[in-house]
Amino acid sequence: SSLFVAPAHRGRARGLALLATGFCRQQAAGIRGARAAIAADNSEMLRVLRRHLAPFLSGGGESRRSVHPLAAIPAATGPSTPPGG
Repeated sequence: SSLFVAPAHRGRARGLALLATGFCRQQAAGIRGARAAIAADNSEMLRVLRRHLAPFLSGGGESRRSVHPLAAIPAATGPSTPPGG
């Protein structure tokens, strides 16, 4: 799932309250661990993580992502030949 706080509601600890509620619901459902991803340029959420959640974390790391659109493959012309044939 994803969590977003609308700009008009930021700066009032809404994200932290939503996270706490989510973690409580997970624990009540028997889920003992969670994994989260925060964009490197999301300085506000990184600050929340460092201030309020760091003592509860078992680890942390970084990941990289690259996106490249794939080009369309032109339709084949002529009769098709089955593999090996």
